[in-house]
Amino acid sequence: MSRLVTAAELGRLAPVRRELDAAIADVLHRIDEKLRAHQFTAGAQSVKINLPAVTGVRGVDATESRTIMYAKIVASLVDRGFKPFLVEDDAGGHVLFVNWVAHIDDNELAEMERLLAQVRRYPSAPGLPLSRDPPRPVYRSAT
Repeated sequence: MSRLVTAAELGRLAPVRRELDAAIADVLHRIDEKLRAHQFTAGAQSVKINLPAVTGVRGVDATESRTIMYAKIVASLVDRGFKPFLVEDDAGGHVLFVNWVAHIDDNELAEMERLLAQVRRYPSAPGLPLSRDPPRPVYRSAT
C-alpha cells in the first residue's frame, strides 16, 4: 500500500509555493552577486541592496508575498553569518543592508602563529649561529 499524502506535502507542491520559492531564489542569487562584487576592506562591511517590489502571486496578496519572501531572504542571510537590516524607504520600497565583519578568525591566526614558531630563528649574539630560543632579556643593575 502506498503512503498517504499529507496537507503539508500538498502545500509544498502547490504552484504558488513553487512560484514564491523561485522568486526568492532569484533575489538571493542577485544578493550573492552584489556581495561577491563588493570591494573589501578590513573591518565592518555593508552592502546596500534595493529589494524588488513584490506583487501578489496567485492566491496570495502582495503583503503576504512580501512577508514570506523577505523573511526567507533574511533567514538565509542570518544562517550564512550575515547581519541583515531591512529598512522601508520613503517611496514604500524596501532596502536591505547586509552587514558582516571581515577579519581573520582567531583559530586561523593561532595556526599561523604556530607555523611561524616552527620556522622562526633568533640571533643569539653577533657572529653566533641562530637559535630556536627567543633572546633572553638583559637586566642591568641600576647604578
